Amino acid sequence: MKRILCLLLLASILSLGCVEREGCNLPRDCEGQPHVNCTSDWLCIDNKCVWGCGNCYLSLCDCKCYLKGEAPEEKTGRICGINCLQQYNVSGCEYRNGRCVEVYEEPPECSNDSDCGTGGCSGQVCGLKEIVKDIITSCEYRPEYDCLRLTSCRCVDGRCRWEDNTAYMECMQNLTTGLSNPASVYCEEQGFGLEIRTDENGSYGVCVFPDGSECEEWAFYRGECNYTQSKITIEEAISIANATEEVQEFLKLYPDANLTAIQDCCAEVKVYGGECKCIQTENDNWLVAYWTGESWHSTYSMAVRIAVNATSGEILTKYPKIEYIENETYCETESDCICLHQFTGCANFIHRENLGLIMLYERCGCPDFCDEPCPPVICQDDSDCKCVNNTCTT
Repeated sequence: MKRILCLLLLASILSLGCVEREGCNLPRDCEGQPHVNCTSDWLCIDNKCVWGCGNCYLSLCDCKCYLKGEAPEEKTGRICGINCLQQYNVSGCEYRNGRCVEVYEEPPECSNDSDCGTGGCSGQVCGLKEIVKDIITSCEYRPEYDCLRLTSCRCVDGRCRWEDNTAYMECMQNLTTGLSNPASVYCEEQGFGLEIRTDENGSYGVCVFPDGSECEEWAFYRGECNYTQSKITIEEAISIANATEEVQEFLKLYPDANLTAIQDCCAEVKVYGGECKCIQTENDNWLVAYWTGESWHSTYSMAVRIAVNATSGEILTKYPKIEYIENETYCETESDCICLHQFTGCANFIHRENLGLIMLYERCGCPDFCDEPCPPVICQDDSDCKCVNNTCTT
């Protein structure tokens, strides 16, 4: 009879996907063998090693755990419906130490956010308020503590934990990828000073404004400070651009050049003829362009472009290099070069409408007006021109 029961038990175990191995007299003989990934113990049935997961049954009659076939409802046919989790905190069964045991779920730690609080030297510990208020930790500074300023200690799924909001997760991600503290970067990008200070709660950053006022860096990052930044006017931005050697030399070539001055969130990108998607604001940097021809914003347009910081007046970047303006044949890539005139030859794109060069041979081809024979044709179109040793040539 016992052998029959064992065989039935073995069949039940195998039907539930449990792992069977040959060769054992006792369960300890099975230790170290591979098995499916679940919490259980080895059984030795008919000299076979069987991993016992899935072999236990939680009775809804008394919320106890039994081997399959031994539960009250299985043996008597009774129908029971006790909510074991609600009444006894029992969520299931495990096979451990040769028997089926109940798995108890821990009761909720908190019911609402007011149950939770922070503790530790830097406020880095999130837990039950009455417990964490007495927690003592060491006072070393860690970069991830800065990220905690972007989140709050809340009751989530019955446990006190830091809320995983977008700003907090991005801050932590930046730390794992080696990027700088975004609040510190933002402060310095706005042209303000950054100071790292230490108090009884640990280290923190402060954004210092030109008038001497200041704001905690994360508060400034979240827009909670009301500091009004001084702004460079359009006239001041143009004056700053006009003082550059690039603009002065360009206006010698094209004294009647058009002027465009705009605030643009892509100013530093558009200086190089690029495009980007961004949200325009009143604090965007200035872009000043002098140009001739059809446009000012393409990469190879006849234009000089200057990006000016809207708050400090600092020149952020400028294009093209002064060499393109001062030397009509200077180039760095073949796309810099054009066929200026069939007799004049190749030049860079800045000099496309340089009348001083073009008019040099404009009368050639008309024998009645030429003082001397025209030179041979140098180029027919832009494809004839190459950039060799930083010089546009055929």
